[in-house]
Amino acid sequence: MDARPLLFTLWSIGLWALLLVVSRIVLVRYDIDPWSFAFVQLLIGGVVLVAVAGGGEAVDWRSLRRPATWAYGALRVTTASAFTAALVHTTVAYAGMLGTVSVPLAVIGAGVLFGRRPSRREIGGHVVILIGIGLLIGLRLEGGLGNPAVVLMLISELAVVGSSLIAETHPDNNAESPQVRRRFTGTVLLITAAAFLVGRVAQRGALDVADDLGPALWISGLVVGAALRGPAMHASLRAIRLVGADVYLMLAASLAFTGLVLELGSGALGMIERPAIGPVDLLLVAVIAAGSLWVFRTRQAVAAVAGPSVD
Repeated sequence: MDARPLLFTLWSIGLWALLLVVSRIVLVRYDIDPWSFAFVQLLIGGVVLVAVAGGGEAVDWRSLRRPATWAYGALRVTTASAFTAALVHTTVAYAGMLGTVSVPLAVIGAGVLFGRRPSRREIGGHVVILIGIGLLIGLRLEGGLGNPAVVLMLISELAVVGSSLIAETHPDNNAESPQVRRRFTGTVLLITAAAFLVGRVAQRGALDVADDLGPALWISGLVVGAALRGPAMHASLRAIRLVGADVYLMLAASLAFTGLVLELGSGALGMIERPAIGPVDLLLVAVIAAGSLWVFRTRQAVAAVAGPSVD
């Protein structure tokens, strides 16, 4: 069995974890607006995707007239910016654990829109994930349900599910050419993130424009967007293509653990306050990862029994 797709997928998740930890360090140290910071990152990330796509077959620009295209772009920007904003209120590890709520949310969304129902065995895995998240909020998250990170991560993961469901049926996102898919995603993100950035500056008013457009925001946003956000988006698109969405979803549960290791390392180097991690945190990571693995293994078993799809 070729292990390279699996290793590449783990590298992709490691890039996301590094991106989140670096973003949290920047937000804590420089006290910049997390929403504007995320919008600049995404704008540059879109440029990177377009550049990586290169020449070749063009995107069908008629897609710009489809409402679904801009809904997709808005949801992709929303999930990234809400996740970034959550990092002001909690650690990457905790945000990553909260983010696994997307697994049961995706089942609900697919059931409502496409009539898909999970197997009875799979439901147990979703219950385990929700129990782990509930224990995290009740036992470890500062402020419990009152912590803004809870709402921000819920918004982020609802947007993840929404954008995934749109992507599943959008013709440009399902083009055979990977260059077309990258160019489509990059172009839509670039335009949408730029529009969101303009809207954010207008919302905060003239008094805060200098802060939003200050050198700390632009330098950090440009560097992090080019060095980490763009490559992470490119790597995740390729990883999902290599191993499939289900495998990627299961391995993405390791984001919390990877983020935890990177945060501990950053704390040891004095770049950020060292997170107070104890045995309970490690147990919660294990519980949530076990729930994700349960869902993945059950789906694999059901797919094996059902046989290959003829769609």
